[in-house]
Amino acid sequence: MNKQYTSNDDVENFDLKKFHESNSSFFDFDTSSMEKGEDAKFNVYSHQWTQISNQIKTKYDYICQGCGWRPNTDDKKKFIHTHHQNGDKTNNSEDNLKVLCIECHANIDGYHARIKSMNGYQEFLKLKNISN
Repeated sequence: MNKQYTSNDDVENFDLKKFHESNSSFFDFDTSSMEKGEDAKFNVYSHQWTQISNQIKTKYDYICQGCGWRPNTDDKKKFIHTHHQNGDKTNNSEDNLKVLCIECHANIDGYHARIKSMNGYQEFLKLKNISN
C-alpha cells in the first residue's frame, strides 16, 4: 500500500508542538525553540565554554547535582558534564547551568539520550556500579 506523505490536509493540520514532541529524538540539535514559535538562532557554545564549564564544576566540587556521584580521581572528572537547563548554549548564567554526571545528563530528556551512545557512557555505568 502506497502512503501519500503530503497532502493539503497534512499541511493545514500540521501541529509543530506535536511534531516536536513525537520526533525530537531524531534530530541532532535542540528543536525546543521551534516548538515555542521562536525565531531560529544559532545555539552554539561560546568561545569561553570550556573555562565556564570548568569553573562551575569546580564551584560544585565536581559533584553531580542529580545523584550526588563524585569522581574519586582526576581522570574520572571526565564523567562530569555541565548542562544548560534551558537548552540555550549561549546562556551561561550560573542559574542556567547544572553539574551532572554523564548518566544524569543522558536521562534529562529525549534529546540528551544520545549521550548514551557516546564514548565513556558504558564505562561510567560499570564504574558507578562498582563503587556503589
